Amino acid sequence: MNVETVFESQEWTSFLAEYFGYRLAPIDIELSGKNLRIAAFETERRFRVFRVLYSIPPYYYGGIYSNEWITKKDLLQVFDRIRKNPFLHSLTVAFHPVNQCSLFEGVEIEKYLLSRSYTHVLELPNSYSSLWEDIFDDKQRNQLRKAMKCGVEVVAVNSDEAIGAYYDIYLESAKRWGLARKEPIEFFVKLRERLAPYFQMLLAKIGDKWIAGIILLSYKDKVFYFHASSLSDYWKFNGNSLLLSHGIKMAIENSKRLFDFLPSGRLRGVEAFKESFGATKRFYNVYRVNGSLYAACGGFVKSVLGRKKAVSLGGSSSH
Repeated sequence: MNVETVFESQEWTSFLAEYFGYRLAPIDIELSGKNLRIAAFETERRFRVFRVLYSIPPYYYGGIYSNEWITKKDLLQVFDRIRKNPFLHSLTVAFHPVNQCSLFEGVEIEKYLLSRSYTHVLELPNSYSSLWEDIFDDKQRNQLRKAMKCGVEVVAVNSDEAIGAYYDIYLESAKRWGLARKEPIEFFVKLRERLAPYFQMLLAKIGDKWIAGIILLSYKDKVFYFHASSLSDYWKFNGNSLLLSHGIKMAIENSKRLFDFLPSGRLRGVEAFKESFGATKRFYNVYRVNGSLYAACGGFVKSVLGRKKAVSLGGSSSH
């Protein structure tokens, strides 16, 4: 099977199943001699019967992988077959933008199109020097020079102590972001354990003070900018910029082809930061397949519940 991203790997799906408690629900289909698999999770059941499936929550990419090239006709046949599953509520699939299925167009596919999203990617050159000279914008180069002049140091570390240092930075960032739910430190510990072959943490410090960190996931010819945190009191030293430039340089030295910054939540400031390194928008489709039986039964059940609620409200208003 041709697995294209770390988010389709066995290590990632095992991590999600263990940490978030999702049920693994891979879908295997044989289609005209092609063996296809959708890496999916069951996140809940409606009316205790109909399965809600995602490929892949809670992060960005999933999709179909195969031993051969997948055409739009193949994808339509797969979706048409899946929707007939009597126990399906819905299946939501987000393809990585380099996947050939990510931008299929046409009237026949639109019935399954939920939305179109985008990430930022940087196609990596053969040398970091050409990236510095021709791709990074002037402001970013000046920020990197300032970071180095101020003595910011970047260290590649994966130890327990490093995880603890990163977590302290994350807690400060989470407070600044206004997160209602903060991940416990076990999230990062298990992430490192389960994705050890692909996991790389970089921390930035001034003297003995850790000021920022990033987590990269490297898989085949791609690197994913998975997580980042920083201390706002030290932003003036541009540690974030130096961390990312080191991560990109490492990717080039390891012969990677693509650096995926991952979606930015349409936050323009975050997008501009990524674009200062030469990253460009890459769009991809998000598809949803609704189970045909649930569509029929669900509508009936909702109408019955709606009538019961109306009767109940009508009865209570008379007192």
